[in-house]
Amino acid sequence: MEVPDFWRHIGMRMTRQAPGEAEVALDIGPQHLQGQGVVHGGVIASMADAAMAVAYSQLAPGESMSTIELSVRFMRAARAGRLVATGHVVQTTRTLYFAEATVRCGDEAVAIAQATFKRMPRG
Repeated sequence: MEVPDFWRHIGMRMTRQAPGEAEVALDIGPQHLQGQGVVHGGVIASMADAAMAVAYSQLAPGESMSTIELSVRFMRAARAGRLVATGHVVQTTRTLYFAEATVRCGDEAVAIAQATFKRMPRG
């Protein structure tokens, strides 16, 4: 998989991928923190979205997708260490797929996410 520029920009990298599953990681730095000294929610949401999208891409390598709905529940703050987002596909239909992700910092879950994606042919 070619690493998107956005991933490089925020420091996200692929750590595991299998059909219907994927994991991405990010080492927390000062550029990821908001004014209160905790990781910005947008970083966490981006990681969850990426893990879920890559999970699907492993099931359907000839397809593209677009997130049409993303729900993230933040459970605790993350300040330092490594964030790991693990995504998996829950169900697919002819035009959509549904996925879930958990984002952890160490052993603690910091967020859980659910998303709906529109399946699209490449090109």
